[in-house]
Amino acid sequence: MTINDIMASAASQTGPFRKALKLVLLEECEFQHDGETIRTEKVPFDSGGITFAGIDRASHPEFPFDHPQPYHVWQTYLDNYYRPLRCSEMPSALGILVFCQGVNQGVGTTGRLLQFALNDYGCHLNVDGKIGEQSLKAIWAQPDTTALGMAFLSKSKKHYDEIVERNPSQERFYNGWIARIDGLKREILNA
Repeated sequence: MTINDIMASAASQTGPFRKALKLVLLEECEFQHDGETIRTEKVPFDSGGITFAGIDRASHPEFPFDHPQPYHVWQTYLDNYYRPLRCSEMPSALGILVFCQGVNQGVGTTGRLLQFALNDYGCHLNVDGKIGEQSLKAIWAQPDTTALGMAFLSKSKKHYDEIVERNPSQERFYNGWIARIDGLKREILNA
């Protein structure tokens, strides 16, 4: 299976989801020697266990790791990250950022970081990690969602800093996490 296979299978999905999915797959997939075929991996010290296309067994025990199909990959991302974070209900660029970080940081953490960023802009949200009507209303009330996106990514960086501070063994992932943020800034925010 290749990223192109997954993207072809997801052709009926919205443009913003497909764009976000491709960004995530480019970050998350490990490939065979041909540079295209996605392979299953087991990264030492990664608590997720066996992983395919960024989908780990610890978080997704129902995923068919033995015989995954392209549909399984994009549907897992749609059902477990894009929809719960309500990314389709946000301005497109912000929704893509939130989805991409949600895959890496988890839905609850990502929701909290976005709510903290919104509160820094004067919103008075209950920081519970759930993107509900109040969070969406606060997002749409922002006159500059690019600045909000940058603030959210700043919160994400601080979160990564705190992970490494608490558990120095995670430092091996830090440069990749920061590269992900920098890539999102360039790709989505043009910063």
